[in-house]
Amino acid sequence: MSDPDAKRVGKVSNQIWGGCADIVVQALNACVLIPSPPRKPRMLPAEPDDFVDRVAVRALLDQMLSDLGQRRAAAVVIVNGPPGVGKTAMVLHYAYARLADFPGGHFYVDMNPLGTRKGRNLGDVLADFLAELGLPADELPTGTSARAARFRSFTSGEPCLVVLDNVVDDEEQLHHLVPGHPASLVLVTSRRRLRGLHAGSTKVDYVPLGGLDDEACAELFLLAADEIADLDREVLHRVIPVCGGLPGAVKIARACSADDLRGGFRAFVDRLEAADRPVDMFSISDVSMRRVFDPSYQFLDPVTARVFRALGTHPSHEFGHELVVRLGGGSGTGERALHRLVDAHLLERSTAGRYRMNGLLHGYAQSLASRPEHEAEREEVMRTLADWYLLRTSAVEALLSDRWRYGPLFADPARLATVFGDKDDALRSFAAELEVVLAVVATTRERKQHAVVCQFVEALHGVFFRGAAPDKWPTICKWAVEAARSLGDPLLLARMHYESAFAFLSRSRARDLNAARTYYKKSLKAARVADHPRSMSSALEGLGQVESRKGRPAVASRYFQQALAALEGVDHPRGRALLEYHLGCSASAAGRYGEAARRLLRAHGLFRDLPAPDHFNEAKSLARYAEMCLEAGRSEEALTLLEGAFGLLSREHAPKERAHVLLLRGDVKAACGRREAAVADWREAFDAFIELGSLRANEARRRLARHATYPSRPRSGPKTS
Repeated sequence: MSDPDAKRVGKVSNQIWGGCADIVVQALNACVLIPSPPRKPRMLPAEPDDFVDRVAVRALLDQMLSDLGQRRAAAVVIVNGPPGVGKTAMVLHYAYARLADFPGGHFYVDMNPLGTRKGRNLGDVLADFLAELGLPADELPTGTSARAARFRSFTSGEPCLVVLDNVVDDEEQLHHLVPGHPASLVLVTSRRRLRGLHAGSTKVDYVPLGGLDDEACAELFLLAADEIADLDREVLHRVIPVCGGLPGAVKIARACSADDLRGGFRAFVDRLEAADRPVDMFSISDVSMRRVFDPSYQFLDPVTARVFRALGTHPSHEFGHELVVRLGGGSGTGERALHRLVDAHLLERSTAGRYRMNGLLHGYAQSLASRPEHEAEREEVMRTLADWYLLRTSAVEALLSDRWRYGPLFADPARLATVFGDKDDALRSFAAELEVVLAVVATTRERKQHAVVCQFVEALHGVFFRGAAPDKWPTICKWAVEAARSLGDPLLLARMHYESAFAFLSRSRARDLNAARTYYKKSLKAARVADHPRSMSSALEGLGQVESRKGRPAVASRYFQQALAALEGVDHPRGRALLEYHLGCSASAAGRYGEAARRLLRAHGLFRDLPAPDHFNEAKSLARYAEMCLEAGRSEEALTLLEGAFGLLSREHAPKERAHVLLLRGDVKAACGRREAAVADWREAFDAFIELGSLRANEARRRLARHATYPSRPRSGPKTS
């Protein structure tokens, strides 16, 4: 035996020890050379000392790995999630809790320490692992496959733990780094979903890691409370939501708050709340959320990066599926870009057909979009957003009513009909978009797109009229009046004055009625200049409604008659039906009940017989006639009429009118001696008026108080702002 061989002999025996062998040779004397036992690597970084929550994730991992000792191959678990969500901390925390299960050694590598598109060279990683196992450098195999085979051989004796942090590639990086012992575990972190591994031979379990809730974020922040001299726990509740559930952001906020040289906690809060983009405030020394987000953005291909920036231009951080695809250039490239953003955890699904971006990440995308080199791109995106939301808003309006409207989109009803499936689909989808639409209108105003502002106001009429954002309606209409003046179009100006008047009329406060009358008169004047009979009739109708609200039915009737005369020779059956309804209401208020009954029932028939029946105004006609019946003591007839009105409104999105009918129906039931049923209707009406921010909640409150019955849950009263 040569000297080098002698140094490597660990035992001479006629027994062979090991995992398994295909052929066993028995001899009287046998000499077996066994290498010195490999070292047991201990490569894990320090366990995180400020870890909170993640109870559900730990339980899920325990469940996934409950059969670890019975597996035929090592377990591979991928923990993926957005940047800054704490994937590495989660994996290290769990790894330290399970160290005793892996006596063969603990391996760790950051697969992408530089944040580049391509991670670490796989051969270099295997060389590091083999060196930790004790393999001399001169015995290191040259090829990646040979190194991987040696690694599996060296790790086949006992279970090992391997942590692969920040993986950017799929199968190539993973299957070569799986230990040989079947009870081993590979924990992987990645910003990507790495779904391509499903197609490989290695079985993989996935654990998506979401953000922490506000309570856990506050707990994480307060772990260092002693270091923050001016900490105010009440004010902290304004900071935590801005962190977006990202532990990385919480830790940076905590460090900034503990920095006396920058003013401490109070100064940080002031900077955060004054910032246009809060993401810019999450920075201290060379640590910032921007640097956390940068690699994810840099990995994107050019088209997907452009869509990411475009979403930063969007007013909110939630988007519809079709919009994201449109911003990506259509069904082919747009769908691919959407898939890649979701794969990179830069977007996540929120509800059916909608996606959400973390608030801080959205601010980061916004800052990228605002760079000078992207100015032309940003202008194009803003035009796309305005066109997109104007089309959708106009489509909703077309479904709500067939009234005449100003604007090119309303001249193409076939195009509007393709946007939504039906009215319910439109209202459901649009409910999530209204605030975004209002922000887009504000942006178009800033960019002096006057015609677009006016078209938005025309298109928002039905949504506003049915109770959405009542306090914002007059402001939006004021912008439209300014825009119409700039364009110098008298008909457009008449329409925008009319919309402004309608906005004030719908709020029904005394000062609002005066404002409505002023705007209706301006609308009438501009309509006469434009010589547009329908707009003249609409303005006169509005003046009549103001007089009705002010308790002057005779004056109101004269305006309604003038409005009818203005429609002479104009094909406008719905307008005539509306005026018939108003004349009926005025006759009722003046005590001419026979005339009122005839006109209201005739209006109901006219609305019903329109080419597209107007169920909304059908219901209003029935409800007003029911009020007359109640006043005349015909309670059962009134109840029948109100049930019909309620049924018609069930087909519409009309919460304000539905609440009004509930209030009336409660009155009728009370008159019929059905007290419990009346209270139930009044309670439902009260809740609806509260949701609408309507002062009419007080009417329901008074009825409930008279019957010694109060709302089922505490209320602070209607919104009156």
